[in-house]
Amino acid sequence: MIRIIITLILCISFQSISYSQNGWFWQNPLPQGNSLNSIIFVNAQTVIAAGYWGTILRSTDAGENWSLYNSNFTNGINSVAYTNENNIFAVGSDGFIIKSVNTGLDWERLSIGTNEDLSSVYFYDSNSGYITGSNGKIFKTTDAGNNWIELNSGTTIKLNTAYFINSQNGFIGGNEIILRTTNGGINWTALNLSTYINSISFINDNTGFIVGGSSNGSKSIRRTSNGGNTWINVFAPGTYTFNEIFFTNSSTGYIAGNENAFLKTTNSGVNWFIDNTISSQGFAFKSVFFQDNGTGLLAGTYGTIFKSTDHGNFWTQKSPSGTFEALRSVDFPDQNTGYIMGNTDNTGTSFFKTTNSGINWINFNTSFRVYQYDF
Repeated sequence: MIRIIITLILCISFQSISYSQNGWFWQNPLPQGNSLNSIIFVNAQTVIAAGYWGTILRSTDAGENWSLYNSNFTNGINSVAYTNENNIFAVGSDGFIIKSVNTGLDWERLSIGTNEDLSSVYFYDSNSGYITGSNGKIFKTTDAGNNWIELNSGTTIKLNTAYFINSQNGFIGGNEIILRTTNGGINWTALNLSTYINSISFINDNTGFIVGGSSNGSKSIRRTSNGGNTWINVFAPGTYTFNEIFFTNSSTGYIAGNENAFLKTTNSGVNWFIDNTISSQGFAFKSVFFQDNGTGLLAGTYGTIFKSTDHGNFWTQKSPSGTFEALRSVDFPDQNTGYIMGNTDNTGTSFFKTTNSGINWINFNTSFRVYQYDF
């Protein structure tokens, strides 16, 4: 009897799982199950999603189907941005930064001279961009990312996100702090806020929003109507942390949050309504991106990607496929036949069986509860 216990790679409740380089590859879910932190359209059809353990996914049909880029990267990727479809950047843990010049088909690792965790990359236009990170790190490029210089932020607080209204006026949000510049990042003034700021967006020169949460994981959304001089709390439904805000125009905006939270406004953020029925799995939606035609994508924990084609009114899951239940043990009584035990509840226990050495698995359920088994 061949008995193997590989809980680490099979337990879907683990969000960070390394794969691919030592003979291991994903079987469930497919194409992978690492959490995704950032998703963007780089053109009408090509989408890049990235997340933990160097995960990079690519779609060439507007998010209908996804392929996994098998990289040697193991750093967590926190953010993806681009100047054009052939100049894409991604940043992550331990100073990680990579670049693609062919719509995400291939990636090259770069260095900007830091080992600090990098939280976000943002481009205001085709040349000017910013990277933020831990220990108050801010880097700026004025040549489309070919060179980056470090700016003096005046703080050592973790900085999570950046947004610029124009080439000179911009904001960087961090853990209970927002920085503001009026001269392209040469100088920054700080305003302390009781919010861990995850995302910033403006709909005009004066009106903007920040979203995030508190240290205990509760939601936060604030609005300015005077160009960032003051920020007031805004009522919005939901309970848990908001992760990203995205406006397609001055009226219509979206928020992605934890515990299935997806919020939408159609009146410039005056009112927000929530849809937390997109999934029953309790996903944290980390990133949201919409095209002007109403096609939108949500990405988050367990590699989940949902797509809408009607401005966020209805969503379908596009990735991954498979089961999300916790898988607890695996047993192969012979070379070809194997069993995996899944969840046990009041109705019984779920099992998965293969008869071709793990290439394919079928699901069946017992009418009684099983806590240990041996074939």
